[in-house]
Amino acid sequence: MRVGPDRPERLRRGRPQRREAQVLVEDLERYQVVSNLVRNPRCPIAISLGLVPRLNPREMKALAVDRNVPEAVRKHAQKFIRQPGR
Repeated sequence: MRVGPDRPERLRRGRPQRREAQVLVEDLERYQVVSNLVRNPRCPIAISLGLVPRLNPREMKALAVDRNVPEAVRKHAQKFIRQPGR
């Protein structure tokens, strides 16, 4: 099932179902989808943690202080910020 260009962004705003999550995984090459998934507090933590390294440094800094994301995701972003060269 192929989706339109704005479908992943609309899906991430609501509570994703299993099939919808599979559709989102197919579109992970798009940066906006990755960013939206990481910032979604209902996204499974394991998925979010895997996507954090793909964020640009400015978004990672914002994520490191965002209280709307799970603590584990926030700490993971902080770890990347503390690395030299980031």
